[in-house]
Amino acid sequence: MTAFDEAWQVVKMPFDGTTTGVLEGIRRRGLQPRQADAFTPPSVWYSQDPEQAVSFANIRSDLTRGKGGGDPVLLQFPEEAVKAPTRRSLGPAGNSWSWTEHPIPASAITEHFGPPKPQDEDKWDEWQNALEEWKRELMLRYEQGEFS
Repeated sequence: MTAFDEAWQVVKMPFDGTTTGVLEGIRRRGLQPRQADAFTPPSVWYSQDPEQAVSFANIRSDLTRGKGGGDPVLLQFPEEAVKAPTRRSLGPAGNSWSWTEHPIPASAITEHFGPPKPQDEDKWDEWQNALEEWKRELMLRYEQGEFS
């Protein structure tokens, strides 16, 4: 494989954002299709942009504060693990998300852990700063081709 091919594989690599609260199930069963609403089929949603997936993980972690949702986690898997992908842009910012109606096997998933949520609400701003730093570090690694 040429250097260009390797770099292209990194650019196309899918990412998903989740939390440690559901990670054990993902480790056992992989990413399973779920129905988000009554109008769409059960699907696994993901992005080729790790920053979008990290933002989703952060939001999910924040929304589940105090409910056992857990800390943010970025999941990464090779494009070959995705069967029959569909891609579209959502929202005014042109965020690009993709989905498949097929599971992503647990054996194909690599985990990248974000900073743990603080137990003390007074430390929430510090955690938000740590999340931004984690996102910057991940993006730097991504741009340098370290995800493989």
